[in-house]
Amino acid sequence: MHAIGKPVVLFKSGFVVCKDAPFLGASPDGKVIDAGCSEPYGLVEVKCPETKYRVTPLDACSDPKFCSHEVAGIPQLKHDHDYYAQIQGQLGVTQAKWCDFVIYTDKGLSIERIK
Repeated sequence: MHAIGKPVVLFKSGFVVCKDAPFLGASPDGKVIDAGCSEPYGLVEVKCPETKYRVTPLDACSDPKFCSHEVAGIPQLKHDHDYYAQIQGQLGVTQAKWCDFVIYTDKGLSIERIK
């Protein structure tokens, strides 16, 4: 996988319990190491939207109900969408600094680094 044009290494992730609040937990899709980043440890969250599987992630943004919208020709996760809250929760629980949000369809791939 390449995040924002750079090679990264992916690892499986299981359920993670928050160190500061052990009653909280999260299950990110994976952990990522981006050696070219000043903060190399992050997460990955992958979505394969069934209703948009036959179009590119950018074309899917034309649907106002889709999780992302187009910003300067690139899909960007809406901050008021449940997926954004999910990622922020995962970042809080794991204490990671960023998460690569991936939209995968039969027609393309979109990767956005969420901090």
